[in-house]
Amino acid sequence: MTIDYTLEENDLLTFQLFEASTSKRVRKSRRMNKIILSAGCVISGTFWFADRTTTDVILFCCVLITLLLFPLLEKALYVRHFRGFIREKCSGMTGKPTTLDIEAGHFLSREEGNEIRIAWTEVSRIDELPAQILIKLKSSQTLILPKQRITNIDALKATLLKVANDKGIAYTNHDNWKWK
Repeated sequence: MTIDYTLEENDLLTFQLFEASTSKRVRKSRRMNKIILSAGCVISGTFWFADRTTTDVILFCCVLITLLLFPLLEKALYVRHFRGFIREKCSGMTGKPTTLDIEAGHFLSREEGNEIRIAWTEVSRIDELPAQILIKLKSSQTLILPKQRITNIDALKATLLKVANDKGIAYTNHDNWKWK
């Protein structure tokens, strides 16, 4: 099976956000941020109940608003950070036509004179997102396949599922994944 596609900046951004959302370190950091803000809200609330001064009420309201808006702000900061990283470090990866040949024992990826042949034994898992299919290698590299720019996506999914079952590769469908 042969497929042709090109990667765009949003494909790389979605991949980075997915990896961040599944990282234990990032999840722990985000949880700690929420705990610290919640503790600030409780402390300012305690001062408000103790003194009931105008300054404490204003401080409590500011902290409460920050606590409520923090998830949106944090989400936007991650997107901005990864978008900047992609523009700085990965700009050469976008816009290049790529051909992927899937065969029984391996797959072959070609783009602008570069060719890489990877055995299926080197694949650790396959993740299907709403907009992409990610083929994660044991070397921590990932092949990103954008669904919207692949014409025969159903045949590709069936082929990858068959290969995953035959080779014992974990195939996970994350249809409901969304960056939160």
